Amino acid sequence: MQRLTRMKIRQWLSIKPNSILYFLIYIKISQHKIKTMTQKIYETFQEIFPELKQQTLPEDLTEFTVFENWVNQDYSFIQYVEIKEYDINGINDSTVFKQKQVDIEALNQAIDTDVGVLFDSLEEDQFDEDYDFEARFEIEQKVEEILFDQIKHFAEQKQLTLLVIFRENPYWLLVPSQDELQLQKIVNEFNQCFGQDGDLTMGVY
Repeated sequence: MQRLTRMKIRQWLSIKPNSILYFLIYIKISQHKIKTMTQKIYETFQEIFPELKQQTLPEDLTEFTVFENWVNQDYSFIQYVEIKEYDINGINDSTVFKQKQVDIEALNQAIDTDVGVLFDSLEEDQFDEDYDFEARFEIEQKVEEILFDQIKHFAEQKQLTLLVIFRENPYWLLVPSQDELQLQKIVNEFNQCFGQDGDLTMGVY
């Protein structure tokens, strides 16, 4: 919920003698709007993944970790990536890949091959933890790009679209390929709900 500044509170309390009542009503309306907004993304995911219709919505709808746990309660729809250990990427666990019978072994091999080419092009000191931070960050970005390029390539063969939740260590998920406006609707609802603090942002890859 958007924080109320002290000035905003003073303005509310100085409007009328019964302004406290108005202020409390304002808070209640704001909370209702937030609940309605956050509930949309849960309902949207139930449409994308009908299996989730069997699950009860959590009490706290505003935290991404709660949302992730709810989506992955009985399945593995949202995958986590540890960029420094790129093989921790959720590919082997992906429910959608299993349902679509994607050749996971071939996908992992393609990623390993491309990352191997990248690493072969680096100098030995570039693997050092003390190596220039910006240069190491650039290497990690290249690894991330290789990973998602290959996931996208294999996903598109099964009429799937890759969505990425960008952060220091990103998440990803696959949804059925559909109209661009529908994909953007998913992205917008997610970002409105969980992207307020700027820590994570979803995008179509």
